[in-house]
Amino acid sequence: MDRLALYLTLLSAAAVAGALIAVCASLGYTSFWVIVVCIILAFSIAYPSATLVARSVRHWQNGHKDQPRSTRTDPTE
Repeated sequence: MDRLALYLTLLSAAAVAGALIAVCASLGYTSFWVIVVCIILAFSIAYPSATLVARSVRHWQNGHKDQPRSTRTDPTE
Protein backbone atom coordinates (compact mmCIF):
# COMPACT_ATOMS: atom_id res chain seq x y z
CA MET A 1 0.00 0.00 0.00
CA ASP A 2 1.38 3.40 -0.82
CA ARG A 3 1.78 6.16 1.71
CA LEU A 4 -1.00 8.39 0.40
CA ALA A 5 -3.57 5.62 0.80
CA LEU A 6 -2.27 4.91 4.31
CA TYR A 7 -2.54 8.56 5.36
CA LEU A 8 -5.98 8.91 3.82
CA THR A 9 -7.13 5.72 5.52
CA LEU A 10 -6.01 6.94 8.93
CA LEU A 11 -7.52 10.38 8.45
CA SER A 12 -10.87 9.26 7.11
CA ALA A 13 -11.14 6.34 9.56
CA ALA A 14 -10.68 8.71 12.47
CA ALA A 15 -13.44 10.96 11.17
CA VAL A 16 -15.83 8.10 10.45
CA ALA A 17 -15.10 6.44 13.79
CA GLY A 18 -15.74 9.70 15.61
CA ALA A 19 -19.06 10.11 13.88
CA LEU A 20 -20.09 6.51 14.56
CA ILE A 21 -19.09 6.75 18.21
CA ALA A 22 -21.04 9.98 18.57
CA VAL A 23 -24.12 8.35 17.04
CA CYS A 24 -23.83 5.30 19.29
CA ALA A 25 -23.31 7.44 22.37
CA SER A 26 -26.35 9.55 21.56
CA LEU A 27 -28.40 6.37 21.21
CA GLY A 28 -27.22 5.17 24.62
CA TYR A 29 -24.77 2.47 23.56
CA THR A 30 -21.58 3.22 25.49
CA SER A 31 -19.95 -0.14 26.15
CA PHE A 32 -16.37 -0.94 25.22
CA TRP A 33 -17.40 -3.44 22.53
CA VAL A 34 -19.64 -0.95 20.77
CA ILE A 35 -16.71 1.44 20.44
CA VAL A 36 -14.46 -1.36 19.17
CA VAL A 37 -17.06 -2.33 16.57
CA CYS A 38 -17.34 1.32 15.49
CA ILE A 39 -13.57 1.55 15.02
CA ILE A 40 -13.42 -1.70 13.02
CA LEU A 41 -16.36 -0.60 10.90
CA ALA A 42 -14.72 2.77 10.29
CA PHE A 43 -11.50 1.18 9.05
CA SER A 44 -13.41 -1.21 6.82
CA ILE A 45 -15.23 1.75 5.28
CA ALA A 46 -12.18 4.02 5.03
CA TYR A 47 -9.72 1.62 3.41
CA PRO A 48 -11.48 1.08 0.05
CA SER A 49 -12.35 4.75 -0.30
CA ALA A 50 -8.78 5.82 0.50
CA THR A 51 -7.28 3.46 -2.08
CA LEU A 52 -9.77 4.72 -4.67
CA VAL A 53 -8.85 8.34 -3.96
CA ALA A 54 -5.12 7.56 -3.99
CA ARG A 55 -5.44 5.83 -7.37
CA SER A 56 -7.35 8.75 -8.84
CA VAL A 57 -4.79 11.25 -7.53
CA ARG A 58 -1.96 9.16 -8.95
CA HIS A 59 -3.76 8.92 -12.31
CA TRP A 60 -4.44 12.66 -12.35
CA GLN A 61 -0.81 13.42 -11.46
CA ASN A 62 0.57 11.16 -14.19
CA GLY A 63 -1.73 12.77 -16.75
CA HIS A 64 -0.44 16.24 -15.96
CA LYS A 65 3.22 15.27 -16.27
CA ASP A 66 2.83 14.63 -20.00
CA GLN A 67 1.33 18.03 -20.79
CA PRO A 68 3.79 20.62 -22.06
CA ARG A 69 4.32 23.75 -20.06
CA SER A 70 3.62 27.16 -21.48
CA THR A 71 6.56 28.97 -23.06
CA ARG A 72 5.07 32.42 -22.52
CA THR A 73 6.93 34.47 -19.93
CA ASP A 74 4.69 37.55 -20.02
CA PRO A 75 1.13 36.85 -18.79
CA THR A 76 -0.21 39.93 -20.62
CA GLU A 77 0.55 38.51 -24.08
